[in-house]
Amino acid sequence: MYYTQHSVTYKKNHARKTRRKAGKEVSATYNFHDIKVDRDVKNVRKRYRQMTKEELIERLIQAEQFIAVNFEGWLAEQFGAFTKE
Repeated sequence: MYYTQHSVTYKKNHARKTRRKAGKEVSATYNFHDIKVDRDVKNVRKRYRQMTKEELIERLIQAEQFIAVNFEGWLAEQFGAFTKE
């Protein structure tokens, strides 16, 4: 108990964990159409490391939904082209 009240390192670490970045609010949906192929992967990794676990889970779910919807559309387009020939 004494350590948690008087330790400088504990206070710094505790403040760092509880502090939230101001002005950076996570959007409800992410636009995957805006992703560029030649983007800097190091910056992407850095941005992902700064996200919380819940934010990463939401982004992953959105990515899976985006892939599923686009694959379904692509598949329908392929079968539509096949039946017209």
